[in-house]
Amino acid sequence: MKNSEEILREELAKILPIKIVEDLLESYNELLTEYIKGNWSYVLLHGGRFIENVFRALYFMATKEEIKEVESIQKVMEMLSQIPKEKAPETIRVIIPRIAYSVYSLRSKRNSVHVKPIPSGYIDSTYVVTASGWILAEFLRQSHNIEEKEIVEIINSLVSRKVPFIEKHGEETFVTKRLGCKEEILLLLLNTPEGMTRSQIGKILGKFYSPSRITHSLDELEKNKEGSLVVYSEANKKYYITGLGEGYITQVLSRSV
Repeated sequence: MKNSEEILREELAKILPIKIVEDLLESYNELLTEYIKGNWSYVLLHGGRFIENVFRALYFMATKEEIKEVESIQKVMEMLSQIPKEKAPETIRVIIPRIAYSVYSLRSKRNSVHVKPIPSGYIDSTYVVTASGWILAEFLRQSHNIEEKEIVEIINSLVSRKVPFIEKHGEETFVTKRLGCKEEILLLLLNTPEGMTRSQIGKILGKFYSPSRITHSLDELEKNKEGSLVVYSEANKKYYITGLGEGYITQVLSRSV
């Protein structure tokens, strides 16, 4: 069975050259990874690279000519806006270019540090991730061979899956860096928004930690004195990461990568 990224690559390859598809997805994956790590400046950097690849894609869709780089985004935007309505949908001519340019302009927008409860880097980075996912979804719609529900599932799957030090090979999931039992549990739960059972967690981490250590770590995470980092559902016997847990593991990642 194909995973979300394989489906995305296959659908995009129906309307774009494979090199542009690969560069587009690579830059998208990079910005997602940096977002999970909390490296806001790198999100903006990779967001800019992603948008450059978006304009390469738009240029090809308008001209059927493949280019390695875009010399002037403004010139491509102007060219796209002048395409007759009957030759290209408004999404390609106007909407994607405008949203893409708004993302691109953020790369040099934030140069100072602001002492605020929610830093501007976080706000900008969240916008970059959201807008970039929307752009990919719009490209998917142009293939005319995929349902709206499946598009949403693909994008959501990609966003939730880009967690550092988590890799899946075949049907097995691996944590590739030792951060400590509690931290690795949080990584697994961050990577699995649908939750995990105790046995699922033990199957992955049992090679490195004893059953009692894993159980004790889960108990500590659930009963953390500042607030629960994980919660346990009696209904389906699964553990879930909380918002507090996400904040904690993001801080750990920012120090570890």
